[in-house]
Amino acid sequence: MRNKEKFGIQQFGVLVNLLRDRQAFLEEIRQGVRLQNKISSLFILSHRCCTSEYNRVRQPYQLNQD
Repeated sequence: MRNKEKFGIQQFGVLVNLLRDRQAFLEEIRQGVRLQNKISSLFILSHRCCTSEYNRVRQPYQLNQD
């Protein structure tokens, strides 16, 4: 469980760096600095956000169907 928590914190850190200084983040991408880590983290975070939003929107619909 500890590794999952650490991985989640690392992913969140990538997002925070993007939000904190977008220009520096994009410059690191141009230079290839930890590029694979950034790609993976942003992909996983976007999937989690989409899944959360999907479940949030879907829940009231399911309640009305019962």
